[in-house]
Amino acid sequence: MRTAPIINSVWISRTIGCKLKELADEYFPLEVGGILAGYLSNESAVVTEIVGPGPQAQHHRETFLPDHSYQTEQMHRIFLESKGGTVYLGDWHTHPQGPPILSPLDIRTMRTIAESPEARCPSPAMILLAQAKTEWMIHAFCLANPREPLTEVRAVRIQLF
Repeated sequence: MRTAPIINSVWISRTIGCKLKELADEYFPLEVGGILAGYLSNESAVVTEIVGPGPQAQHHRETFLPDHSYQTEQMHRIFLESKGGTVYLGDWHTHPQGPPILSPLDIRTMRTIAESPEARCPSPAMILLAQAKTEWMIHAFCLANPREPLTEVRAVRIQLF
């Protein structure tokens, strides 16, 4: 298992930011989400690819259940094609008409990911898209101190490149 770094920022390309917003618009007013893939660099998670919800995902106004089999297959493919250079970093999802804060379920999901040996992601990132009037705003969150059990989740900088 990787050492759990403290993440202070999440980097995404403008192209990925646009793709996230396109998926959010496509499923609006229902929630949508997926996984983040990329690499860790110093105190940053650098997202180089995203995976969408999958064909069997369930979308509702206030919840989203991903197609886990699809997402696992896609992450495995990405990992192999990158020869191990691109790894699972966490999840992303939308709050179409909700606030730009993580729900208790979102926080539990992050802790479950951090504790899961299969995820190999002791410091997961979560990107949340929340709609402010007619525009999607992108927010990022990480565990405050992934080395401590029951650590709090905190907002971190989202950087575009």
